[in-house]
Amino acid sequence: MRNCWDASRSCLRTYPQAADPARPHEFDLIVTDSEGEQHVSHPRINDGGVQKIDVAVRNAMTVRLVLHTAYGASDKKQVAVAELEFFTRSTR
Repeated sequence: MRNCWDASRSCLRTYPQAADPARPHEFDLIVTDSEGEQHVSHPRINDGGVQKIDVAVRNAMTVRLVLHTAYGASDKKQVAVAELEFFTRSTR
């Protein structure tokens, strides 16, 4: 059995620099809960730094990030995500 968690906030970190790869801009965040229902959000983030995105899904099982647009994208640059963190709601 997989562990369930309540996704209340996710955090995406990117680092803009001229020599770095392209950075995400617009994407879908698809969270599937323990009953198989998908919850889709369509966030846009700024270029660089920590970006916080609120996602309220109970008993989340999987998360998929589907990229649509990116900053600095070209045929010779891949899109990079430095870090993706998920936090649960406090139970205290």
